[in-house]
Amino acid sequence: MPILLPGRREHGAAPLLARALAEIGVRPVLAPQPCPPEEAVRLIAEEGVTYLAALPSQLRALLELSPAAPAWPPALDRALLSGEPVDDGLRHAAAKAGIEIFAHYGLTETCFGGGVECGAHQGYHLREADLPVEVIDPLSGGSLADGLEGEVMVSTLARRGRPLLRYRTGDMGRMLPGPCACGSPLRTLGPVAGRIVTDGGPSRCSLRKREQRTRHDRPAQDARPLAFGRQARRIGHHRHP
Repeated sequence: MPILLPGRREHGAAPLLARALAEIGVRPVLAPQPCPPEEAVRLIAEEGVTYLAALPSQLRALLELSPAAPAWPPALDRALLSGEPVDDGLRHAAAKAGIEIFAHYGLTETCFGGGVECGAHQGYHLREADLPVEVIDPLSGGSLADGLEGEVMVSTLARRGRPLLRYRTGDMGRMLPGPCACGSPLRTLGPVAGRIVTDGGPSRCSLRKREQRTRHDRPAQDARPLAFGRQARRIGHHRHP
């Protein structure tokens, strides 16, 4: 499984994913850095893989090479995307190329863990054995029932050093009521609608919609994930390695 995600530090997202894949018998292939789209397509075709892990902007750059080209890897049919919002336009373009997208939701503060889509594509199945997730009223802090939109809050109870208790992420979402169509018993966090923006004090807030466009003024291989988590309020970018 080629991993195009940026960062090659020991505890970065890409090496951690590679280690996890190897533990379940999947052979990871860490793409070189930088890895232009043409090189990525060549690597995927040579490996004969059906699945890749990448940023949404990286998959978009691959699709812009035209899946009809002779060099396009015909076996590629699935993509695990993380680090940036996945918009409907990218899903449509990927589907036309025969690629099914599985989006992952995570934060730097949770060591990249969070939830991932299933084949039903209704939201993110949460890994709550490690990361309990709540949805609260962003003004009162009170818990909200499933189906009601509010601020996503997480706790990192399994962390040995500096665990987070009821950490307010600043992301707006809702827990989906009822079982998922895939049959999983895991709870499902619906798509994140945007970021909560305070407006003059704790008694007022608004919603900033998630950015649906990826910046094209930088190479895809150098792209960095957009913000998820409180740090985004200060610097506007995810602290991804």
